[in-house]
Amino acid sequence: MADKLFSIEKDKVNLEDLTIIWLDKHSQDLNTKTRLRCIINFLRIFTDLHLCLEYIQSIPNEWIFIIVSGELSFEFIPLIQNLPQVLHIYIFCQYPERYSSLKSSGIFNNQEFLYSQLSKDVNYFYATHSTAASFLPEKSLRDLTKDTGAFFWFRLFITALISMPSSDKAKQDLLHFARVYYTDNDLELQRINNFDTTYKPSEALKWYSSDSFVYRLLNKAIRTENIDLLFACRFFITDLHHQLESLHKPYVERICSYDLDELLVYHGQQMTSDDFNKLKANIGELISINSFLSTSLDRQVALIYAGDKRIHPTMESVLFKIKININENSETHQHPFASISEFSRFDDEQEVLFSLSSMFRIESIDEQL
Repeated sequence: MADKLFSIEKDKVNLEDLTIIWLDKHSQDLNTKTRLRCIINFLRIFTDLHLCLEYIQSIPNEWIFIIVSGELSFEFIPLIQNLPQVLHIYIFCQYPERYSSLKSSGIFNNQEFLYSQLSKDVNYFYATHSTAASFLPEKSLRDLTKDTGAFFWFRLFITALISMPSSDKAKQDLLHFARVYYTDNDLELQRINNFDTTYKPSEALKWYSSDSFVYRLLNKAIRTENIDLLFACRFFITDLHHQLESLHKPYVERICSYDLDELLVYHGQQMTSDDFNKLKANIGELISINSFLSTSLDRQVALIYAGDKRIHPTMESVLFKIKININENSETHQHPFASISEFSRFDDEQEVLFSLSSMFRIESIDEQL
């Protein structure tokens, strides 16, 4: 395992969902690189516009934040502004008024203001894309009738991971993996050390609900089905699942005490047109969600998370309405769900979390133009 970890660091494979790119004819100093990596760990700096464009086009399944100098912005921004993987474009320049006609998320002549806006946008991404891994490209969205073999293989693999006993060795495997990956990121290493000394299995949901390295690594591992990283995360996956299991029965009993036989929750999500078309093509079919699925009892909260298509016109804003038949005698503990408001950093959002590999049937899709 250690050889593979060091290979990952050497080859600069991104184990998170976000990439930060800075395009400028002039190279950036060490302090700038350090500050940026404290916000988004995976940093790429380019001085050549065409090499930068080639790189962006080579990673269609990553989310990208881009900083571009004023002198290159007029040529560069029109080339990348409509790419679905590009979430934000920031212009860093001396005279902001010259670039107001360009599409961007902000024009800055002060690095501190730039870092502040970047941090806000990154925090918003993680807050509103808590289940983005479930519906992004690659292998997360599955039609069981057409992809049955792959589905059952992944399902069995996850079941095996959950069945493995939690141990300090499993925890140390993940921490070793993380320390190798974040070896040049002092702030993240401090957070990893804090996790090492303070983590308790009873706080797994709290760590998952926060902007932590373990949340980011786990979601990327599930989305891309990175077997090495999933195995490294096995103790955390197990703790999350078991904590949901412990909360599931009391939660269902509480619902039944209100004489309800159905739970209605909502999930807001932005997705690519390709993924939305997959949903439309599979009405009536079963869909498996590889990752943990975050939902809300509040429709308005989910609508906020669905985003605004006017801001990201290349993405579809989708609101999922999910109906769960409640039966105290059902075997839903295999895929438990429960309210996690007491563990969430957004405790007013009435969050209900479903364990990974939950299955749903698409009944209908209504499009509103």
